[in-house]
Amino acid sequence: MDKSPYRSAEEEQAGRLRDPIALARTRLLERSLATAQDLASLDAAIVQEMRASIEFTAAAAAPELAAMFRDVYGVGEPEPEPLGRRIDRVLARA
Repeated sequence: MDKSPYRSAEEEQAGRLRDPIALARTRLLERSLATAQDLASLDAAIVQEMRASIEFTAAAAAPELAAMFRDVYGVGEPEPEPLGRRIDRVLARA
């Protein structure tokens, strides 16, 4: 669990009592909308999917640097000009 140095122990405990996932689990069980086994199976599936995602990410090649600008600007907006190219253009070397 991630310890929050900017919150007191009391504030952290109060937040845990309002945890939406814990509250949803309790309500599902109280209203017989799911069983403990249903939720355990869901938890196991989530863990499996997360592990697969982490393994995929760890094995993936790093994207090219310019990729960080993709899907940031609106449709029809040009991507930023690479710094080296811009310097060359500004200094009239291009």
